[in-house]
Amino acid sequence: MSLAVQVFIFAVGVGLVTKGADWFVDSAVWLARVARIPRVLVGATIVSLATTLPETAVSLYASYSGRPDTAVGNAVGSVIFNTCVVLSTALLIRPVRIERRSLLPKAGFMVLAGAVAYLMMKGGSIGPASGVGLLGLLVLYIIYSIWSGRAEAEAAATTAVAVTEGTWRQLAGFAGGAAMVFVGGRALVTSGVAIARAVGVPEVAIALTLIAVGTSLPELATSVAALLKGFQDLSVGNVMGANFLNMTLVLGGAAVINPLPAARQILVVSLPVMLIVMSLTVVFGLTRPSFERGHGLLLVAVYVVYLALTFSGG
Repeated sequence: MSLAVQVFIFAVGVGLVTKGADWFVDSAVWLARVARIPRVLVGATIVSLATTLPETAVSLYASYSGRPDTAVGNAVGSVIFNTCVVLSTALLIRPVRIERRSLLPKAGFMVLAGAVAYLMMKGGSIGPASGVGLLGLLVLYIIYSIWSGRAEAEAAATTAVAVTEGTWRQLAGFAGGAAMVFVGGRALVTSGVAIARAVGVPEVAIALTLIAVGTSLPELATSVAALLKGFQDLSVGNVMGANFLNMTLVLGGAAVINPLPAARQILVVSLPVMLIVMSLTVVFGLTRPSFERGHGLLLVAVYVVYLALTFSGG
């Protein structure tokens, strides 16, 4: 395909992701109200799982195709982008007040998954057995989310709504929005990689930045849409949940298919940066009553340095 066609596909992908995220957020909040589920729990599980589908598809296919650098780079790069750009974008729009009881345990799971993945990579590679271990951590997280969701539901301020004739429309919006986000994300990755190659961007930079950014655009669109609608807790919960899923579902699933050795750049630069930005979110949550714009600016600065290291070869 010509470069002009790829640019058109990229633009279509942006539209699908943006509109799909808008539908998806509306329906997810409706689901939370019907089921008496706190919005932060919806953001950390259902919304995160749907918006992480592009990362999952790309890394599983990359692992199956024998491209471990792409599989690992996509997962790790997505976490860095989610934290430094997606979360920062939300914070620059509007500071987000922290509900520590809901957010900090999920932040702890996120950091734990990142640390476990890093130690596995430092040992040489993540093999199928280690991949199963990461997936097991995901199962524990789901069990915890169900348990904490029941406890929070009793004290949550969310009000249940009656199931009406609009139910099918909401469910269609939920499924249709998720599908649009997924298809749009795939279109962005495919066309974005083609555009990058046409202008001579190195393959390793594509794996860690462009592919990671492309597959993370659903998180960006969903989080911004949630924030603009006034659902700050859903926005932050989505980022933390997506990061955790990248380290467990995406990386673990890819490792089950084929062993994933870490390239030196990923091991020396990307994984440490990932752990640093994950830890910063926990520090922000422990030291302040809300995530502030200054926190977002700091994370953006870290991302700029990370990009410089990536394109310079670390």
